Amino acid sequence: MVRHQVTKGRKVRFAGPDGVAPLTAEPSKHLLTDRVGQIVMEPSEDIWCYPGDPNLDMVWVTFTDDIKPNRQVSAAWLEPT
Repeated sequence: MVRHQVTKGRKVRFAGPDGVAPLTAEPSKHLLTDRVGQIVMEPSEDIWCYPGDPNLDMVWVTFTDDIKPNRQVSAAWLEPT
């Protein structure tokens, strides 16, 4: 996903990073891979950590049956459902 696609309440699927991403497991082994969720916060400066690089845009998502209530993940790792 890219910034203009991110809206509160939008349903998403965690697809994981393309290639190697620092501080993450391989996409096939990531706990969130293929998990569906919902964006819980509108885009704003406090969730977009690196506005100059769309691959590092972060967004808060609640994933179904996740141990954490909300997770901040890269919008580029999400696909709309």
